[in-house]
Amino acid sequence: MRDLAITLAGGGNRTLYNLALVERWAERLEPRLAAVAGVSAGACMLCIHLAGRASEARDFWHVRRRAVSRNLDPARLLRGEAIAPHGDVYRDTLIHAFEHPGALERLQATPFPILILAAAPPSPLPPALGTILGFGAYSIEKKLRYGLLHPTFGRRLGFRPVVIDARTCTSAEELADLI
Repeated sequence: MRDLAITLAGGGNRTLYNLALVERWAERLEPRLAAVAGVSAGACMLCIHLAGRASEARDFWHVRRRAVSRNLDPARLLRGEAIAPHGDVYRDTLIHAFEHPGALERLQATPFPILILAAAPPSPLPPALGTILGFGAYSIEKKLRYGLLHPTFGRRLGFRPVVIDARTCTSAEELADLI
């Protein structure tokens, strides 16, 4: 009976712990899963696990991450890059994992939804500005409303939730763009 759902939060490097947990309990959990969901790095790890590419992806991630020395690097903005290097690291890891023959097909054949959770910025904003505004609003609200579980500033500014089943992706690049 499929009566269980799992959601993996984002949070960068700590999602490797989530991956280890999912791997450890997969044999017992997967027959019961009705759906899984993830956001950001958590979504990346879920998809990599469900495609059977966790070991290879983990090895690639460790090599790819070696060159990253800072979580935030303002100099990246001057080069037209995102201030945090993590997006590139996870994107490259995901594409590496799904370039393997059969990986995408295995993900698409998963018998339950793989829901990727994201936020769409207000329509007039370009994605880069929306990202800065969204993270800024989130950070301010966390400081002002300590202990808040569900932030509200983003919705007030016009951000809206987006949920897409990863099984609908037709390429590694499309999956990476989604996540």
